[in-house]
Amino acid sequence: IMASKIQVTAGNVKIGGGAKVSIQSMLNVPADDIENSVKQAVELEKAGCEMIRAAIPNKDAIKLIPALKSRCSQFDMSITKEDKPQMQADFYRRCEHILKENNVEYDAKSLALFIAKLFPDFIRILANILFISKTYSFNL
Repeated sequence: IMASKIQVTAGNVKIGGGAKVSIQSMLNVPADDIENSVKQAVELEKAGCEMIRAAIPNKDAIKLIPALKSRCSQFDMSITKEDKPQMQADFYRRCEHILKENNVEYDAKSLALFIAKLFPDFIRILANILFISKTYSFNL
């Protein structure tokens, strides 16, 4: 068994680096089935699950987030100051990949500034990139 020496925090759950084992699960209900996704999340939480993950595969599935926030006892997506620069860089590379993959012209500096301004509002960033890329080239 390879133990990680690095500890990260997701919400209030510590993972790795000597932290106690945490109970985690991922919803296996389609994200657009909000009622059953929330029901499953509440059942997992009652059973002692400390971290519940959900896939948000498309913009319609985003509706699941406020539903989970309103019904689960804790919903924390905070990012530490230490983690923010790396997460921004990773997200920038992912956005850059999406734009290149879809042959969308963009200015690298504008993209970086745009992400820095709105980060960590991933949904807003992606929605704006989608809108701009359909309408114009990405050059703010």
